[in-house]
Amino acid sequence: MVENNWSVSKIKREAALLGEPLSESAIASFKKHLFIATKTEYEYFDKNFQKIDEMINELEEYAKLIKLQKTRIDMNLKAENKVNISIPETRKNIELLKTLVQEYVKIKQMLGVIPTPVGRQTFVTKDTKNLVFQVMKDQRNKILGEKDKMVAVKNA
Repeated sequence: MVENNWSVSKIKREAALLGEPLSESAIASFKKHLFIATKTEYEYFDKNFQKIDEMINELEEYAKLIKLQKTRIDMNLKAENKVNISIPETRKNIELLKTLVQEYVKIKQMLGVIPTPVGRQTFVTKDTKNLVFQVMKDQRNKILGEKDKMVAVKNA
């Protein structure tokens, strides 16, 4: 009845004949909030679900890339510790990891998994260059301290 665009009074009469009396306000409210799926609406939802599927696939790929970058950085830092020389590639890998994480968070926010910060849409991080050099400096100091202890033990 509603799908055929019948008037409210006609629906009321038909409902009364079937033994289900309905008020005009109830019928009008039902018609107002009724969702009848048409072909175009199916296409609309299909396109939106395809976009969501693509975004979820992107998230999975970003997660794999982030994991790979973490292992690369870990290997580079271990190599730096062994040789005690700074490898320029490490800083580039950290920068790349930062951008990957930013994109990952942005996609999650677009999907609604992570709430978007109010008033500030940018992803704020510490200056990576200074952070990398501080970590390297701390590690070098730790290694030099251990070498000094070994030399002191040998000399004693």
